[in-house]
Amino acid sequence: MSVEDAVLSYTINGAKLLGLDEKIGTLEVGKRADLIVLDQNIFELETNKIHKAKVVLTLMDGAVKYGELGN
Repeated sequence: MSVEDAVLSYTINGAKLLGLDEKIGTLEVGKRADLIVLDQNIFELETNKIHKAKVVLTLMDGAVKYGELGN
């Protein structure tokens, strides 16, 4: 499975299977803002190195739960 396919499986495709794609699965106005920001671009990493990417920010329902937003 490609990295792109894995991301799609965990985001929009998973939301569609649950019948929740109107509320979650993509970053759009009106949808829940649950996401993480990593310190590296996983699409540019070798697949065997993705696990080394560190979470620098976590948002749930649009609120920062870990890390901080810069100015």
